[in-house]
This record gives sequence, structure tokens and C-alpha cells, in this order.
Amino acid sequence: MHPHRPDLLETWRRLASRYSADASLVDTLYSDLAGYYSEPHRHYHNLVHIEALLHLYFQYESEFHKGNVVLFSIFYHDVVYVPGKGDNEYQSAVLAKRALEKLGVRPEMIKEVQHFIEATSQHKLRDDADPDLKLFIDFDLSILAADQEVYKVYLINVRREYNYLPTEQFAWGRGAFLRSMLSQEHIFYTKSFRAKEEDARKNMQWELQMSPGIYSAL
Repeated sequence: MHPHRPDLLETWRRLASRYSADASLVDTLYSDLAGYYSEPHRHYHNLVHIEALLHLYFQYESEFHKGNVVLFSIFYHDVVYVPGKGDNEYQSAVLAKRALEKLGVRPEMIKEVQHFIEATSQHKLRDDADPDLKLFIDFDLSILAADQEVYKVYLINVRREYNYLPTEQFAWGRGAFLRSMLSQEHIFYTKSFRAKEEDARKNMQWELQMSPGIYSAL
């Protein structure tokens, strides 16, 4: 069993045991999850990130209509993460499907979880998208609106995940992401997170202004 945070494990047990009475299976699937999120190349996309999204989930729990879909999506949305690969979200959705089938989750619900996970690839939704999906996507982007010191730690960790890239190449790719986000009319999709728009824009504009030197200094 990999090291784990008790609140993560207990949350997983409560969730998974709604679908399977096999406690050994439930714990094995969690161990598999923890193993993926504890891979040595992960500095941001790890168990701390999952824990942060779970804290947000419980903060906004009353706003969800399909809470279990969101919870499974939180646990599996970054389970496959290889920096620079373009199919991480798709592969994460495939792995989630296999695990949820073992738990006996119904096929329609599994498809929804896969859809939620794959939506984190671009973080771009239609106006008529599922309200639960909008809030889930806002959770995943919430770090952009963090206090600047927290944002800096996030930036350090993302840079460490891409430490195989020269600074200039990382800055180019990161800049493209930031400019894409800033060009959108809105960064967040829900009323709760739209209040944080200005903070997110300030952080991203600051990063662009400091680039590429900021990455060398990290």
C-alpha cells in the first residue's frame, strides 16, 4: 500500500463502497490510484491536487446534482499524467472506465465520468454544458486565482514537471496556454468562481510579464 492521506482514503471508501461490497477491491483500487499520483515526476498533478479538489467539492457539495460522478471524476481526472503527452485525459478516462466497471458502476454513469475527465483536456465548455461539469472544471482551474504566493508554488511545481524542457521552450508552451486563457471572455464558468476572475487574470498577466526569466529563477 502506498502512503496515503486518511481523508482521501476514507472519502474513496465511502464513495466506492456505494457500488461494491468488496472491501479488498475498494482498497486495491485506491492503492492503484495512490500509486499513479505518487509517481516521482509529479510535483503538481499529485495527491495534494486531488485533496484540494475534494476540499472544494465538500465546500460546494450542495450545488451538485450528480455528486458521485464529480467525485469519481476528481479521483481519476489526472490518474494518467505524462508531461508533454497529448492523450493524458483520454487515457485517464479509459483507466477510470476499467476501475468503475470492477466496482459495478452502471455504464451510463461511467460514460458521464469519462466525459467529465476528458473535458479537462481543454477546459473549454459550451454555454449549455452540464452545470456539474462547469463547477468541476472551475475546481480544476481554481489554482489560477490563488494568492500569488500559492500561485508561485504551483508554478514551481509545474516547471519541475517539465524540467526536461529548456527554459525557452517551456516559456513558449506556457505562454500559449496563458494567452489562450486570457483571450477568453470568461476563465470560469460558474457564478461562484466568476468572482475570482480578476485574481486569475492578475496572476497570469504577472507570469507573462515575468516570462521567461521567472522560470529560470524558480
